Amino acid sequence: MSFFPRPWVVLLLLLVIGCVNVAMNPQSDRGGQIDTSREPIQVQYQGTPIILHTKEREVSLVPVATYEAHVLVVSTVHYTDEDSDIAPLDFCVVWGELSQDRYLEYATFNQTNRVCICTYEAHSPVDDPLVLTSFVNIHLIPANQNVLTALYNVRKGQKVILEGLLVDIYYDGSLYIKTSTSLTDNGIGACEILYVISTQVGSTVYQ
Repeated sequence: MSFFPRPWVVLLLLLVIGCVNVAMNPQSDRGGQIDTSREPIQVQYQGTPIILHTKEREVSLVPVATYEAHVLVVSTVHYTDEDSDIAPLDFCVVWGELSQDRYLEYATFNQTNRVCICTYEAHSPVDDPLVLTSFVNIHLIPANQNVLTALYNVRKGQKVILEGLLVDIYYDGSLYIKTSTSLTDNGIGACEILYVISTQVGSTVYQ
């Protein structure tokens, strides 16, 4: 989720609305190269709703698109808020030119309260609308404990592949949170909500 406020002196702000170390069980060590130069791929998809039972409630995850993203993680937060039973963590991720060191040196990312803030230098390479569409905050819903554990162990600066379904969340018969399906939107409702079926960290795949 993002919006573009007015520039102030040297710094501009971009708002994106969007730990434990335990043993993981790798499914495969034959993962391919993680190419962060490309933008995430999503294809419209209507599948059977996924019923998620948590200790607090039952929600329905309604798929709207398949999703695959080769990204660089620039910030992570593990949440204990009212929705952490559904999406226990968020990744702020970048791709394209923004994933390159010569761009990242001009940007700083900070996350809190399901928000990722990018502070960057005005008139720098990052100060470009096309570049600034290359990052997003993703609410992550792991498909199983193995995926959850792998995601919990991802750190800032690592490249990952996230594969799964973009989903709308329904609770008590009504739409609770709607996912974004656009890479260029900003403002309220511009976060991706991803049901993560598989993740690759380095050359290792977890699913």
